[in-house]
Amino acid sequence: MSNQEYPHSGQPNGFPVPPPAAAAPRRPAVLDVVTWAWGLVAVLMCVGIFGAPGGTASDYAIALVFALALAALIGFGCWKLRSGANGWRVFFTILSIIFAATFPFELIDPSRTLLQKTFGSLISALAVAGLVFSWLPASNHYFQDAANYRRAVKAQQYAEFIRNNPPPESVRRKMYPNQPPQPPMPPPGPPNQNQPPNHG
Repeated sequence: MSNQEYPHSGQPNGFPVPPPAAAAPRRPAVLDVVTWAWGLVAVLMCVGIFGAPGGTASDYAIALVFALALAALIGFGCWKLRSGANGWRVFFTILSIIFAATFPFELIDPSRTLLQKTFGSLISALAVAGLVFSWLPASNHYFQDAANYRRAVKAQQYAEFIRNNPPPESVRRKMYPNQPPQPPMPPPGPPNQNQPPNHG
């Protein structure tokens, strides 16, 4: 641990303050394509329910509630995806694989209508497109920059908290055990006689 890291009296409350975090990274256009693709998936899922034949009113209601809940989850995930949340990119990747894996079985299912198969084809195509665009180099750079930016903001917030709420000396010694004790702050003395009086 270097002396530069050790808190000293030349800094506010004896603790260093990191430089301000850089500006938030700019979202690439390919990620907008991903969110629009998944937004269309959510719409098609809700609309495609009414293409199922022979269902009762209660069946349609249950299916619609499930589709709306999933659509709300997708909408929330798209919002987090635009802010660079990599966990939601993994979620959409898994969802895309599920849609792509079940699509062939929907095509050969004789109980499904042509309209249902059409909606299924569109949903699978949009999900695969979202999967591809979300892992392009531009998207990878954005998610990495967004993670670095969030870490920098958290570090700055923590440093400001420590600066405004300094721990006692015993805690400081535990944080920096290999450094000499912090010199005490000199008491305020009389004003320098060589300085002109301040009449402001």
